[in-house]
Amino acid sequence: MSLKLLSKRTKFELLIGNYQRGILKGSKPTSAVLTKRNDGTYYINIHVNHIIPEPK
Repeated sequence: MSLKLLSKRTKFELLIGNYQRGILKGSKPTSAVLTKRNDGTYYINIHVNHIIPEPK
C-alpha cells in the first residue's frame, strides 16, 4: 500500500488478516486515518460502508 503524505509518497506494508482482506475486497474505502505512534510505527484505520442485510 502506498500513501501520498505531505512531503512524498510512502509505501507501507499492510499487515491484516483474512477477515479484514475479505471486508476490503470489492469495497471502496470512504476515508482513512493514519497515525504515527511514538515508537515510529504507523497505524491506519480504513473506513468502508458495509451494507448489512436485514435478518430473515
